[in-house]
Amino acid sequence: MRKILLLGIAFLLLSATANAQIRGGLKVGGNLNFPKWEPVPLGELSSGLSFNIGGALDFGISKNFGIEVNLLYNNHRSNWDYSEFDPYYGVLLDLDVITTLQSISIPVLAKVKFPARQMVPFLGIGPEIGLILSHKSRVKASADGSVYETTVDLGDETTAINFALTFCGGLDITLPGVILSPELRFSLGLIDLDETDIGTMKNSQLILLFGVKF
Repeated sequence: MRKILLLGIAFLLLSATANAQIRGGLKVGGNLNFPKWEPVPLGELSSGLSFNIGGALDFGISKNFGIEVNLLYNNHRSNWDYSEFDPYYGVLLDLDVITTLQSISIPVLAKVKFPARQMVPFLGIGPEIGLILSHKSRVKASADGSVYETTVDLGDETTAINFALTFCGGLDITLPGVILSPELRFSLGLIDLDETDIGTMKNSQLILLFGVKF
């Protein structure tokens, strides 16, 4: 099924961009990750802030429609805090876990444009494939004044590929020689990233990107 989807995306790009006006560019921005773990762990699971950086190819099919392909370094960050009092030893155990999942993501977005003079608003939607690079947790445990820190590699328990559905909205601002493109995206994680039988793990992101096209 995944191979069929990739072939379909490739065919769409080849057919739709044959006579397109192509612009290249760079993108950088930050993201807020929304982890969804099942079963829900004890303690507090919260969103984490991280960043995105990469490049873009913008295929202008017409003045009202285009396709954008990105190659982005992407990081999903989640925070988990747990505290428990141990009555036997009479100490408070506190766990602070920061989990980071790094990937190279390739969103392919169909964009509808609303032309104006110098500012062109746009909306877009499309699939996103992510190639997982690493998945690690930094664990900090403290009890009775003692602190222990370690890093746990979760790569063997994680899928190699992630899929998401991405929605975007933004502006293309035309300046002499360049186009500035601020935009807001929401990437909805569709794949269970946990390969164990313990539970499920999905990540979604709210992403603010600033782009420049030449």
